[in-house]
Amino acid sequence: MDGRRLIFEKDEADRIVAQDNRAEKFIKKYFGTKELVNGNPRYCLWIKDTEIDEAKAIEPINQRILACAEYRKTAGRDAQKTANRPHSFCYTTYRSETHINVGKVIGEKFEFVPADLKEAGSVTSVDALCIYGKSLIEFAIVVSKLHMVWAEAVSGKMGNGIRYGATVVYNTFPNPPLTGNEKADLIRCAEGILLARETHFPKTIAELYDPDDMPDDLRRAHEANDEVLERIYIGRRFKNDTERLEKLFELYTKMTTKGKRHDGGSLYRAHDRRRIGRTMLRRNRYGLQTRRQLHRGCCRIRASGSFLAVMTFPRRRFSIEPFSRAKNAG
Repeated sequence: MDGRRLIFEKDEADRIVAQDNRAEKFIKKYFGTKELVNGNPRYCLWIKDTEIDEAKAIEPINQRILACAEYRKTAGRDAQKTANRPHSFCYTTYRSETHINVGKVIGEKFEFVPADLKEAGSVTSVDALCIYGKSLIEFAIVVSKLHMVWAEAVSGKMGNGIRYGATVVYNTFPNPPLTGNEKADLIRCAEGILLARETHFPKTIAELYDPDDMPDDLRRAHEANDEVLERIYIGRRFKNDTERLEKLFELYTKMTTKGKRHDGGSLYRAHDRRRIGRTMLRRNRYGLQTRRQLHRGCCRIRASGSFLAVMTFPRRRFSIEPFSRAKNAG
């Protein structure tokens, strides 16, 4: 809602800083799914309300602020509401903290949910998700095979891939309570994955996770992560994806039908099921025929395997421990 006045490519960011090096303070890296996967961030202006006068004293930044103000005067309703704040994005949940970037659109070639650990100071766009707080436990779970299978089963389609969402996928993922030793094991596995990636720098996530050219040490790191996580669920590795889904649906059904505290205290409430959507029949990557019927506040999923689950999605986002809330930050 800024008409691309507050967002720009690297060459433009370099040009602004070259004109006035004071501008560097107000420019941050900007990550959506495309930037996350390809390793080429865009850049954006990030100006606090208390710094507006200082920023306007920098001519190339002032020009962009004025251009944004003009654009918002004739743009959509939400943009017009913030026409008096042209130095800022319309919606912001940004925090200057270490965080996990999670891709929102997952291409069909990916075997794992694309995610990466980012230091404080970068902004996540509406085209990706952000988990604040440096918790490697969340990272280990998000990049696991188990989590990818869940995402494939419950998320919507986007082209040839899937659309990962905070409410539908991340905040509904059923995980068991973790002991101190289990948390330590997951942290160790997450570190192993990140170290394996670092060994192949400067390869991007897209290059590293090419199924035909994935480095052996990175694949072994993911296998070790999956081994640890799946043993937490059933004491052994799952035999196949169908067994993974059966267990996940079983846990999710218990959470939603009992409506009781789950691990960290998240409460799932059943809502009325008046039909407002339409039925979509598709076959996912695992060959399971999945029927998705959208309702008000819930989604019923029927698969032609040995399981049947009714999934009730809360109207507002809940966090499942040890997860923290996933957000769009830009």
